[in-house]
Amino acid sequence: MTIDTIHCKHMRKTTRSPKRALCLLLAALTLCACLPAWGLGAKAAGTPTNLGLAEHGIMAYNEGWQYSYGGKGETVGGVRVSDCAGLIYSYFSDLGVGGCMGGATSQATQNCILTGLFEEGLPRIHGLALTILEPGATDDYSHIGIYIGGEESCENSDYGTNMVRASIYRRGWTTWHLFDNGVRYPREGWYEFDGGMVHYTNYEYDV
Repeated sequence: MTIDTIHCKHMRKTTRSPKRALCLLLAALTLCACLPAWGLGAKAAGTPTNLGLAEHGIMAYNEGWQYSYGGKGETVGGVRVSDCAGLIYSYFSDLGVGGCMGGATSQATQNCILTGLFEEGLPRIHGLALTILEPGATDDYSHIGIYIGGEESCENSDYGTNMVRASIYRRGWTTWHLFDNGVRYPREGWYEFDGGMVHYTNYEYDV
């Protein structure tokens, strides 16, 4: 069981078909494994993984994080708070990893190396960032969340709504993004996730 590291910012592009999206994604994952393979059993402290990012979203939902514009995971009145991008930011800050941007657009354009249109297919990879594209824009995003697998996402939505865990088809996501910022991804084998086990084959989890 190995997890590869993505470190090739120049691979970022918008894809135009589900097949091409997946091919480019797998090529990026394969070609950008610039550091030695890393086994889950030898996990180093502070190492971000796509499974960890997905579990972070689930944890925030289970703990009932509150929405606060500009919040990045700080505790206010005994409850952690964030906005949509702050939810993702807090995963990296909790690990002591710097470099994660603070806004939805900056995260999608500066922390991600591959982008695809949601309507053309979603790769089966936990921890993808999901965004809503501003009408008429090509790289300006109004909202961001985390794909947690099983056609579900977690997001810190808005005041009065707070954390939402729901079907990816409910929210109106328009694009998906493969996060970089040192995130490592499974290639083959069984991995612990959300209290169970998930199996990956050729970089995607099996249904």
